Amino acid sequence: MMIEAQAMKVFDRESRLILKSPLSKQRTFKININVTEDICLLSETGGENFLWHQRYEHINLRYLNMLSEKRMVQALPKIKFPSEVCDMCCTGKQATSSYKAQVPFKATRKLEVIHSNVCGPFEVKSIGGNSYFVTFIDEFSRKVWIYLLAKKSEVLGVFKKFRLLVQNESGEVISKLRTYGGGEYTYTEFNDFCSSNGINHEVNAPYIPQHNGVSEKNNKTLVNMMRSMLKQNQMPHYLWGEVAATAT
Repeated sequence: MMIEAQAMKVFDRESRLILKSPLSKQRTFKININVTEDICLLSETGGENFLWHQRYEHINLRYLNMLSEKRMVQALPKIKFPSEVCDMCCTGKQATSSYKAQVPFKATRKLEVIHSNVCGPFEVKSIGGNSYFVTFIDEFSRKVWIYLLAKKSEVLGVFKKFRLLVQNESGEVISKLRTYGGGEYTYTEFNDFCSSNGINHEVNAPYIPQHNGVSEKNNKTLVNMMRSMLKQNQMPHYLWGEVAATAT
């Protein structure tokens, strides 16, 4: 079924038009049907295509096809591009115009450059009483780690845990940390920890988040996915922490 500005059209499974009804003054579609046996009209919006789109946290359909074509996900069917748009994506992913990249891709190995940013506070606390999340992104592999925070002051403790985890798993060391210059990254104890462990802490210019494009774009993507998933499933806002972890 397809609803246009002035008419409703109903198609069969072979995409043949079987019914058309104009829009009335009461903004309804009046249909008179004489049938000799019971029939069933199936209304479908995107069908399986939109179902997989929702299962993958409202990811772009082009990327869904890439997962299927490159066999990155087993049993994922080839996705057909529907003529409709996803209402939840339109609601949850509104944004300003994009900025040109300011910092070129430079990393040549894992953990050479780590980007980090704190997002929040959110109006509603998560189940665990958290109001923020912090992300760490490896510039080389673009792998993302997320941690929920009750307060911004917890960033240093989380960074220490993150550093031990990724260095033990990869056998590499963090050489450079790039942040947006918030107070949770620039106080003395944080800088002393970086200096004592041979980490070059790069701070972007204040009030220009676009200079920290990797983290800013990632957090924007996560928040968009969170909004879309919460709206799609009509979930309470206090589940944002679990949704953020799932999206990551």
